[in-house]
Amino acid sequence: MGRSINAFNTGGITPIAPSAVPCHIQQHEVHEVTYEEIQVFKADYLQCVKNAKEAGFEVVMLHFINGYFLAQWLSGLTNKRTDEYGGTFENRLRLPMEIIQMIKRETGASPVVPRIPGVDVDNAITAVSVLQGKNWTGDIVAIIGGMGCRGVFRNGKSLVSGTINM
Repeated sequence: MGRSINAFNTGGITPIAPSAVPCHIQQHEVHEVTYEEIQVFKADYLQCVKNAKEAGFEVVMLHFINGYFLAQWLSGLTNKRTDEYGGTFENRLRLPMEIIQMIKRETGASPVVPRIPGVDVDNAITAVSVLQGKNWTGDIVAIIGGMGCRGVFRNGKSLVSGTINM
């Protein structure tokens, strides 16, 4: 799933992504998901969380980093959509937020821990602000620098790592 997967590993099925932007490494054709496919993905994701809860897992961690499918929605480089899921960072954050809200509403799961990229501090702060605006109380947000990250930057300047208190 996502533009980083090789079509060979999918049994010949074209990988899906927010936009038809091939991975810079794999360079395979990518299918831009439709609105209907997004709804199916959300339902499947919810079922996975229900299965995990039924199996005894107590924490839901959502992986919105490292170039995986949901991370691709956050980046303006991989999400070129012109609908409500693309454009501004707030719009690109829409699908991950819908998934978080759906999980909390449908399963009562707590804590739900989104892992969001922290290399772009302004986007990380925006993501935390959006979460706060959705009554994100009592849960955890993991802001991750990423693999091979050489620092955290804001406006082109390196920042000292730290925490954002919710």
